Amino acid sequence: MVPALAEQRRIAAILDHADALRAKRRQVLAHLDALTRSIFNEMFSGGGFECVALREAIKWRSGKFLPAKEQKPGAHPVFGGNGVNGSHDDYMFEEPRLVVGRVGAYCGAVHLTKPFSWVTDNALIATLLRDDLTLDYLLPALSLANLNQYAGVSGQPSISAGKIGDASIPVPPPELQRTFADRVAKIEIQTAVTRTAESTASDLLASLQSRAFRGEL
Repeated sequence: MVPALAEQRRIAAILDHADALRAKRRQVLAHLDALTRSIFNEMFSGGGFECVALREAIKWRSGKFLPAKEQKPGAHPVFGGNGVNGSHDDYMFEEPRLVVGRVGAYCGAVHLTKPFSWVTDNALIATLLRDDLTLDYLLPALSLANLNQYAGVSGQPSISAGKIGDASIPVPPPELQRTFADRVAKIEIQTAVTRTAESTASDLLASLQSRAFRGEL
């Protein structure tokens, strides 16, 4: 049975409100994403800082082959091309390491591993060649460098140390690196809160749509 026009309008208003709430959360997320780049440009673009090619600042090597079927139950995160993709009973590094996705759609994605982690050969592992660069600064700086643009265009997307070696980043004084990292950390906290709210709004909309379809709204 088709609901009366007034009832249809009532249901549409409820769904529109839920959709608007979700859209607002997504707008905030987009603003937060743009804010990190804005802060980076404000602090470092045209500031007269030394710019260094990645080949002069970082030495890269691939992680170790570890397919999912060979991962054994354990407490150690396994990092691949797009962050954590499993766990294992062994680890490669006690300390956090900067890694970049090497193959796949997310090649060029930058992550900082957790202590006592394994890194597969789907990622490149960074060894810093300079003492004046910090991991907390490099993580957002390399993310903003859009390393994915250096991916090969034939077959499966992939990058290599050679391909990204020409990319360059500014090297501000350590105190400015720390200031930038602190500001980015605050943005990431707000991003996590907003992302949770956006997910809740999306779940609410889906639930309301389902109830409306069943005539229960």
